[in-house]
Amino acid sequence: MGLIRQGLSPIQVMAHHKAYVKEKTLNNEHVTHDTFVLPSDIKNLAKKKTNELWQKHPKAPIGVKMLILENLDLIFYYVQHATLDLNLPNQNDTPFTFGIQTPWQFEMMENSGNQSSCRNPTLREV
Repeated sequence: MGLIRQGLSPIQVMAHHKAYVKEKTLNNEHVTHDTFVLPSDIKNLAKKKTNELWQKHPKAPIGVKMLILENLDLIFYYVQHATLDLNLPNQNDTPFTFGIQTPWQFEMMENSGNQSSCRNPTLREV
């Protein structure tokens, strides 16, 4: 997991681990079944890391709302579906719309875009 957190790809981690196991066996060091790792194990760890970084909440609408609250200065447009109920068990079919830009992109849109679309009054309170 440490190599994945350092930014190595699963393929690079697997190559590194194979070299580690080979070195241990050539030096007659103690090797257990825990020493051996499958590519699927590394992919699962990489997926877990990705989820830790990007998935804010298991329910997508709640995760989107959390993302928007954390990045209010980057959101220029957000429309939440009118019937959004965060207490419902399944929110997969709840549509939403939001626009996110870097400050530079927003400045460029403000300077060279249509002013009515730049300052959209549909940005609702979240």
